[in-house]
Amino acid sequence: FQFTGQTALSADEYQSRRVDFTKEYYGLPGLATESGIDVKAPEVGGDISPFQQQDSGDDDNNTPLFGGTLIQGDGKSQEIKFTGDVLQSGMTDFATYSDYLRSEGKLDRVDLIDSIFEPFTRGDYAEMDFDALGREAGKVPGKVEEGIKKVKKEGITSDALVKSAFSTFGGIPGSIIASFFGGETVKNAFGNTAQRGIMADIVHAGQYQDMAKIRAANEAGLEAGGIFMDANDTGFAMQFGTGFGVTRAPGASSYRGNYNGMSFEQIKDLEALSKGYRPETFRFDMKKENIFGGRANVSVEDDGGIFSDPNNRAKGFYTDKGTYYTPGVGYSRYGNRSDLQRVATTNGLDYKVVEGFLQDARA
Repeated sequence: FQFTGQTALSADEYQSRRVDFTKEYYGLPGLATESGIDVKAPEVGGDISPFQQQDSGDDDNNTPLFGGTLIQGDGKSQEIKFTGDVLQSGMTDFATYSDYLRSEGKLDRVDLIDSIFEPFTRGDYAEMDFDALGREAGKVPGKVEEGIKKVKKEGITSDALVKSAFSTFGGIPGSIIASFFGGETVKNAFGNTAQRGIMADIVHAGQYQDMAKIRAANEAGLEAGGIFMDANDTGFAMQFGTGFGVTRAPGASSYRGNYNGMSFEQIKDLEALSKGYRPETFRFDMKKENIFGGRANVSVEDDGGIFSDPNNRAKGFYTDKGTYYTPGVGYSRYGNRSDLQRVATTNGLDYKVVEGFLQDARA
C-alpha cells in the first residue's frame, strides 16, 4: 500500500478534544527510532508479504547480492537470487533447451521441443513443425495426420490457434504421452536438477531462451559501462532456494515459470528493487516518463533515498522523507530499529548520526 498520511496529535491535543481517527492519530515519539525501543511490525502471511527481515549479525558477509529471504505461506524460508547472482551461479549457458538435451545425449522428445515447443514459447508460430508429432510417434494415427494437414493448411498465428490445433488431433498418440511422464531429470535454465514432464519441458524451453537473451542484454550493458543500461530493458531472472525460478526476457511484459505463491505485482516489485528503482514507478520499457506524464523508473538513490543494505536491496529502503519501504508491505511512516542500524553499519556511521538524518528528513 501507499501511505497517504495522517496528522499526528500531541498528548495535550489528544486529551483535550474529540479525535477524528480517520485523519488523526496519537503521535507517539517515534517508537522505532527516537526512543530506541525495538518495535517490530506484526508478521503477515506469505500471500501478502513475501519477505521477513532477518538480522543474523553476519548478514553483510553471507547474503547474496541483491537477494533476500523469502517467507512462504507455511512459514518456511528460502534464499532467493536476482539477475546478477543468477548469472554468476553456474547456470547452463546453452542458447536453447534442445541444444542442452543434445549435448547430454537426451534425445527422447528433443524433436518435439526443437520443432514445436521452442518456436511456440518464442511466438514463432510459422516455424512450428507439427510433423514432429508423427516422427515422434513413429506411425501417425489417422486423426493426428488429419490434424497436422489442417494446421499446415490454415497456419498458426496465435497461442489460441495453437491450442485449437492440438484439439483437432483427436488426442496425442499414447506413445508420446507416456514418454512425457518418465522419471528422467535434466538441468533447468538455472543450472539445477529438475524433473522432466510435458509442462516442465515447455517451461524449460522458454526459460532457456529467456536466459540466453538476458545474458546477451547484460553483456551488452557491461560493454556500455554498467550492469544495467538505463535506456534498455535487460530482462529479469529470480531463482528460489529450491533451484527453480522465474524469468522475463528483455522486452517481455510477463514472467515465465512458477511464481511460488507470489503475484505478478509482487515479483515486479522485487525486480524493481533489484535494479534500484522505487517499485511504484517501475516500467519494463525503461522510459523516464509514463504515458500520463508522471515519472517512471525513478531510482531510489537519485530520488534522495537510501537502501538499508545496498547488497541486499530486498530488505527495503528509506525515502527522502524518512518513510520506509518493505517488500510486500509497502511504505510505512517509520522503519524498524534494525533498518536504521543496518544503514548505520553499512555506511560506517554512528547510529545516532543516521537517526538525526532521518529526523531532519521527516521534518
